[in-house]
Amino acid sequence: MKVVCDTNIFIDVILKQYPFFDSSFEILKLGLEKIVELYISATSINDIYYIIASRTHDKKTAYNAIGKIFEMATICPVTERDIKTAYDRKPYDFEDCIIAVCAENIKADMIITRDEKGFSDTVLKVCTPLEFLEHYNLSL
Repeated sequence: MKVVCDTNIFIDVILKQYPFFDSSFEILKLGLEKIVELYISATSINDIYYIIASRTHDKKTAYNAIGKIFEMATICPVTERDIKTAYDRKPYDFEDCIIAVCAENIKADMIITRDEKGFSDTVLKVCTPLEFLEHYNLSL
C-alpha cells in the first residue's frame, strides 16, 4: 500500500508533539518496517528542515531528522507542473494541495494527515493516523 504522509505527521514525531505523537509514530514505524510504502513530498522535506531548525535552533538536529526520514520514506518529486496544477485548483490549503497532486501522480492509495480539511481538493482517500491504524487493525 502506497501512503503519502503530510508534513505534520513527521513533525509530530520529531518534536514529540502530544497527543499526536503515538499514532504518528506508529505510522512512521510502518514505513520503517516496510509494512507500507511510505512517501513524503519533496516540499515537505524543506518545510520539516525549516520547522525543526527554527524551533530547536539547531541545524544538526534538523539534518538528523531529515536523515531519519530518508530511512523510512521515499521522496515524491515536485515539478513545475505539479505546482501549477495546485495553483489552478485554487485550494483552501495550497501547501497541502501540492502534496495531494504529488500523491495523485504516484497513484498513492491514501494521504495520512491531521489536517483532513487541507486535502479537500483531492480524489484520494484522506485519513488521520488513528483512523488508518484502527481501519487496518494496527491500533496502539
